[in-house]
Amino acid sequence: MRLLVVPLTVLAAAAHGAAAAPVDVAIDAPHELAAWDTADVKITIHNGGTQPIAVLAVELTSDAGTVAAWGHEGECKGNVRGCSIQSSWASEVAARRTASGGWELLVQGPPQQRQAPPTPAAREATERLLSVTAIAAGQSVVLTAPLTAMYQHGGKLDVALRYIAVDRVRWCAPAGEPPAGTFVPCQPVEPSAGYVLYAPATAIDAVAATARSHATFAIAHPAFDLDAARARGGVAAGAFGYARRTHRWILVDDAHGTTVVVGATDKPDALPGQWLEPLTALDQLGEVSVFWNTRDAAKAAAALRDARARGIAVDLFGFKGGTSRDRLIVALDPAHVAALAASLRALGYTMTPDGIAAAP
Repeated sequence: MRLLVVPLTVLAAAAHGAAAAPVDVAIDAPHELAAWDTADVKITIHNGGTQPIAVLAVELTSDAGTVAAWGHEGECKGNVRGCSIQSSWASEVAARRTASGGWELLVQGPPQQRQAPPTPAAREATERLLSVTAIAAGQSVVLTAPLTAMYQHGGKLDVALRYIAVDRVRWCAPAGEPPAGTFVPCQPVEPSAGYVLYAPATAIDAVAATARSHATFAIAHPAFDLDAARARGGVAAGAFGYARRTHRWILVDDAHGTTVVVGATDKPDALPGQWLEPLTALDQLGEVSVFWNTRDAAKAAAALRDARARGIAVDLFGFKGGTSRDRLIVALDPAHVAALAASLRALGYTMTPDGIAAAP
């Protein structure tokens, strides 16, 4: 059974005699879920006005934090498993002012070029414009976000949509397609649906409106919940996760520099370091790659021998036809988590968010 929530309609104030633009946003969410089930949540945005609109940001949240976000300022807040961020709908573009008061856009190269030292042109691009794509009057857009049924969601999902009626802002669009690293004039244009439009963020923010809606649903509360896991594992607070395959909680114990993995009946395991990310990834993927940074060729050789003796799939890290002498790559699967933890303890290493490193 699914529940389609009646959308909340928000009217953007009219400007210069233009009619107000009603915009609807609604959530289609599962009505009932078992703990840790997965499902898709659909968000429908409908432009019921007579003018195109531009979506600036969409944020789907619950009591646990951000479930998904779209837009250039999306951020995962809280402790939601599987939080996703997409930069669609609105993004920042480097630009500069012209002597006549217009705009020029800096044509960006591929990602690897953007990480290089700034070029003279990049240093001149001190302004930022927002690029948006308009949705025509009468059209709808459906966004989909994955949801993991944590009972911490609180049985409610909220969506906030930031948007503008495009006739309220002066827009421009690039003239031509010059090579990367150069500027292209951004010429004034009339807003039209389906085209990418550019304008200063300050001008857009001044006329932005927000529409909100919510959906309620039920998640069965697990018999062995987080509070019970913390009591059994001896970890009162900190980041946490849940491994559905093994039905065990993953509790980060910052005070002791360990991650405690605990189930309802088995003995808690204390792993050296911060294992939340690799263990939650293993729960979904079955195998993950982990870097082992020794910073010393002799130590790398010792780590390689010890890990292989424990049945762990590990090798020296290869790159661009070469092989590192002091960095390993581990192909970790669930069956060898305990073996890798034992190897780290024996050799004086710990797990970190950036991979394996020397223990402090």
